[in-house]
Amino acid sequence: MSRALSIPTIQSVGDSMARTPTSHHGTRGREDASGSSSPPPVLTVATVTYNAEKTLEKTILSVLSQTAQHVEYVIVDGGSTDSTLEILQQYSDRISCWITQKDGGVYDAMNKAIALSRGQWIHLLNADDCYVSGESLAQVIPRLDSCRLNCSAILQKSGDRFYGTQIPPRWRWPLYYSAYIPHPGLIVSREQYGQLGLFDTRYAISADHDFILRALARYGIHVLRTPLVLMDMQGKAPRHFGQAFGEFCEITILHGLPRWLAHLIKWFKIFRYRHFIHKKMMPV
Repeated sequence: MSRALSIPTIQSVGDSMARTPTSHHGTRGREDASGSSSPPPVLTVATVTYNAEKTLEKTILSVLSQTAQHVEYVIVDGGSTDSTLEILQQYSDRISCWITQKDGGVYDAMNKAIALSRGQWIHLLNADDCYVSGESLAQVIPRLDSCRLNCSAILQKSGDRFYGTQIPPRWRWPLYYSAYIPHPGLIVSREQYGQLGLFDTRYAISADHDFILRALARYGIHVLRTPLVLMDMQGKAPRHFGQAFGEFCEITILHGLPRWLAHLIKWFKIFRYRHFIHKKMMPV
């Protein structure tokens, strides 16, 4: 099978969702009284959840506080067993669309969220992250470039400890060493997802990095230095770091890094991770 055929598309994910039982769902403001669709929003914020009761409400309130106009909010839950669904029901009149449906992992859920989104632009916001301020989307939307991959700076913290601002690199080569562009910093157009395909779910941990390298190869980068998201790194160190580094190595080879160099980087990172994991969190 060719690489292009293995990457999910908006159409293929939508068809798959239609065949999968949905336990709960809610929609708001997507159709008028006659049943016809309302005009599409400028931007969709999409969040995927699974047992996110401790952090989800903070994320929802962050989205609802945005002053930007014509923004919809989509949430895809993977079948939570805690009080996540109660939180979704509580805010259902203010969430544009939400479903709970078994998925094949976080990237499968993200693909579903993208397929449900109607906005010209789509921003994936994690269920434990939030926007820097109520003006974040209003500030960034006018500066988006439809011809390039839009990457915003993010603020990183772990609990009450702030690490600082992470600004996306302007060059491609640092991304062969580490994931210096976290996906919460991306705002991707629906047209770009249509041309590139969605997240390759064969990668359980690093599919976002594969997508970023695909996007950069086609579009180049547009760096937005104003921080968009406050990203909580607590609990985001990979539990299966060997798998994470292995996937990262495979992806960089797929995107042109010499095999010997990719493996050298992988083993150096494993050595570094094993020796410093208890001292300081490092990116994959």
